[in-house]
Amino acid sequence: MPPKIVVNEENIKQAGFEIIKTSGIENLTARNIAKKLKCSTQPIYRAYANMDALKEELFIDIRQYFLKYIFNYKKVENEFLNTGLGYIDFAKNESNLFKALYLTENLDVDFDREDTFDLSKGIEQMNEMPIFSNLSEEEIKDIMIKLWIFTHGLATMVMSPSLNITDEKIIKMLSEVLIKLCK
Repeated sequence: MPPKIVVNEENIKQAGFEIIKTSGIENLTARNIAKKLKCSTQPIYRAYANMDALKEELFIDIRQYFLKYIFNYKKVENEFLNTGLGYIDFAKNESNLFKALYLTENLDVDFDREDTFDLSKGIEQMNEMPIFSNLSEEEIKDIMIKLWIFTHGLATMVMSPSLNITDEKIIKMLSEVLIKLCK
């Protein structure tokens, strides 16, 4: 007799994450998860009341994966610039995860709310740069928000296969915008 397949919340989340990563959020269904796990949909609905409950947990996991990705991205000497470059690289190389986080109705941006962005790491990085030494924390936050808007726009553009832009051009653009915002 074949071994019994054990399906738990972690297996379900891993399968859901992989479906989103490879096929997109629109393909995250109980049926597709069950197919991936080679089981019925019953264990999925036993673990989660509905797909929205599972999606909430998956968005937390995707966000953690995203933050680890961008904060570990190393392309240039400037750590702050690396974060922006990592953001753009994530959009290009993990486009389905990027879309799930930032191009769906799940995007929750409130520039006045502290938890909208992880400002603490960015402020820490910016405080280490001489160009920001004369700026208040409020001015730094304002620059970060404007830079995020620019970076987000550029990230969504690089997802298009028709946009032909080099990493060097992206680095130059982000650097120039950062300098202009600091004036």
